[in-house]
Formats: sequence, C-alpha cells, structure tokens
Amino acid sequence: MLLRALGLLGLLLSTACATITQSPSQNVTVVTEPPGATCTLTRNGVGPMGTVNPTPGTLRVGRSVRALDIACTREGYQPAQQTVESRTSPVFLANVLVGGVVGLIVDASTSASTYYPDSVTLTLSPIAPPAAAPAPPAISMEPIPDAPVRRRAGGRPMS
Repeated sequence: MLLRALGLLGLLLSTACATITQSPSQNVTVVTEPPGATCTLTRNGVGPMGTVNPTPGTLRVGRSVRALDIACTREGYQPAQQTVESRTSPVFLANVLVGGVVGLIVDASTSASTYYPDSVTLTLSPIAPPAAAPAPPAISMEPIPDAPVRRRAGGRPMS
C-alpha cells in the first residue's frame, strides 16, 4: 500500500515537469517588413546561433533564461535590431503549485522552464536617397542695360 501511495505521489509530482512535457529547444520564426532580409540570432553576445535567410524563416534555438538578440539587414534598408526576452513557462509555474521540488530543480537546470515568443517581427526603414545637388544658376542671355553694343565694320552688332 505504501509503495502504491509513493508511486502515485511520484507520478503526480512529475506530471507538471516542463522537462518531460517540453523540448529543451524551440522554433522561433523571424518576420521582417519588408520580407527578404537576412537575420542573425545571437545570445549574450555569443554567436551566431544561426541565420534566417531570407525572411520570413524559422530557426530552432535552445531555451535559455538569457535574451535573444536579432539583427537584420537588407540592401537599401537601415539595419534593424531587437532583443527578445525569455519568459517563464506556465508548466514551470505548475511545478511550484504541485510541489514538485525535484521538477523545479530539473527544469531550472535544463532551461525547460523558459520559452521565447513563437514569432518575432522587425521593421526595416528604407535608406533615404541622397539629396539632389542644387541646380546651377541660370545664365541670362539678355543684354546688360546701358552697355555699349559692339558693332562690326558695316554696322552689324556682334553676337
């Protein structure tokens, strides 16, 4: 009887364990406006973890308590960057409620207790075209008033 009770208690405590119910990695979809950019994902300044080229695209990343840094580039557009913070999984919170101390420790050590948003969208701004050079001043072809008109022999004005 005691063995059954302990087995049932162990089953109850492990059912909320995020390590069992979730993978230690997940897919993150990167979308850019406009599409067709190249995006590199790093974490904690170390990387790259991977590249999405072209966007939209999906990359499989390991779960972590550290934020993801996403940097995107596309010709004719200014680079865009975004930091994506990890979030605590509701399954991990269920461990706290059920009292699975072992599950809490395992989830925290494997980062199964965290997740990133499934999709991240970045907007790239177009690079402004260079300003056009000002037009040179127009040349006036009118004669200057009160200026003597030069004439050729025979009386015709010179052009």
